[in-house]
Amino acid sequence: MVALQKKFKKQNGSGDDIFARLFAASLDPDLAPLSLEPRILKSRLITGETLYGLFLLCSSPTLAEIAGLAGYDYVVVDMEHGSGGIAEALPCLLALAAARTPAILRLPELSAAWAKKALDLDPQGLMFPMIESPGAAELAVSFCRFPPRGVRGSVHTVVRASAYGIDDGYLARFTRSRPA
Repeated sequence: MVALQKKFKKQNGSGDDIFARLFAASLDPDLAPLSLEPRILKSRLITGETLYGLFLLCSSPTLAEIAGLAGYDYVVVDMEHGSGGIAEALPCLLALAAARTPAILRLPELSAAWAKKALDLDPQGLMFPMIESPGAAELAVSFCRFPPRGVRGSVHTVVRASAYGIDDGYLARFTRSRPA
């Protein structure tokens, strides 16, 4: 990366390191600067970091990508009050992944069916509506966990979350580390 940064500075006469790092990252995505690396939402939440997000009420992949590139810490794709459902959420998730921005899907209702479909798309989190009691919260968590800790079914060999079956370690990793 240092060689690419020097090349940028030589070509552009810029002493600004961030521009050199961005240039280097544009030539080699594996050299992306920290600000462009995928942001790990769970660890940032656990540390108590203040995060800034955006609610996306329309199901436009273009607007999702713009929101991701704008530098938000996360984007909530709203299926409760927004215009789209599961089929419309996937292009938004792909656009946000391309912008390396965590996506949270806000579900239209507290149901196992919506949770299962949403989790199969591999968002970084789910937002359940109308959680008004500890029992409702426990129910929502159960929708996100595989048995025996929950009620989520598994077709992990054919869904995006497991790279359509290519990711052999998906089920073990999801069971071990996924927040609910």
